[in-house]
Amino acid sequence: MLYDHARHIDWAAILGNCPEFSIHVTSRASRLNHKSKARSVIFDAICDRLASGGHRPLLVNNGVLAVHARIHMDRCTLSLNTTGDHLHKRGYRRLVSVAPIRETTAAGLLLVAASRTYDVLIDPFCGTGTFAIEADQIARDCPPGLRREFAIENSPLHAAGIMRHAKRLVMAGCLDHSTQTIIGSDVSAAVVEAANQNARYAGARGIRFQVSDALALDFSKLAPPHAKGLIVSNLPYGKRLGTPSSARSLIEDFCERVAHAARGWDFALLTPRELPIRHPGLIVDNEFALINSGVPVTFTLGHVPT
Repeated sequence: MLYDHARHIDWAAILGNCPEFSIHVTSRASRLNHKSKARSVIFDAICDRLASGGHRPLLVNNGVLAVHARIHMDRCTLSLNTTGDHLHKRGYRRLVSVAPIRETTAAGLLLVAASRTYDVLIDPFCGTGTFAIEADQIARDCPPGLRREFAIENSPLHAAGIMRHAKRLVMAGCLDHSTQTIIGSDVSAAVVEAANQNARYAGARGIRFQVSDALALDFSKLAPPHAKGLIVSNLPYGKRLGTPSSARSLIEDFCERVAHAARGWDFALLTPRELPIRHPGLIVDNEFALINSGVPVTFTLGHVPT
């Protein structure tokens, strides 16, 4: 039955003349629970359907096009992965640091913090620049995903003309420059260079990356008088970089620095759940619990009194 139903589908209209593709099978609560056998049967059905056109693609583990078979309670659903890489990948981050934050997570947190309402934004632990680049995209009204490809672009289902037209429409609303000053800072020169390269891949405009110690930053010199400033960062967790004790010390020292050198600034900081932002010189306005890369974290919004 699996073979017959799979062979009935017009695979030429879906896969075209692609040289190779993948099949991923999951099975739960079903009599058909031999995933590799189901994969083989589906592949044979697809190839037999395509044989009339003289085409026999290869079955690979990581093809550009991927068919997903989900078998649940003896019912099989076949679908095509039209995305390819996960949607959180925007396409610009060619170089990553040891502990990066997902692009979508960074964008969501910036929206929660209303980042575009600020005159100056700085990430003192910028890593390879994700927060800074996403802030630039938000400030310039640039839609995500313009720098990446989608798997469906390799399928006959893809209408290239419609895709180009859609991109032109959304890019027409993207500003060339924003009035916001965005600064990324990190103690590692190699990481800062990677951030610069990622910003170029993203087509970001006006981000300034610099090599500097977050514990020595003078925030008052980074913004003109009466400017509205935001400090946003993903602080070290002490898991992939350093140790929990070193992360605790760094977060405490950074909070001390912010309390004394960033009067009048707002902050939006991501920290491990067990290391919340607590300092007598900082006012916490709101906290959100979430999971980042499998780690329970807290996103803290607050401000430094003048």
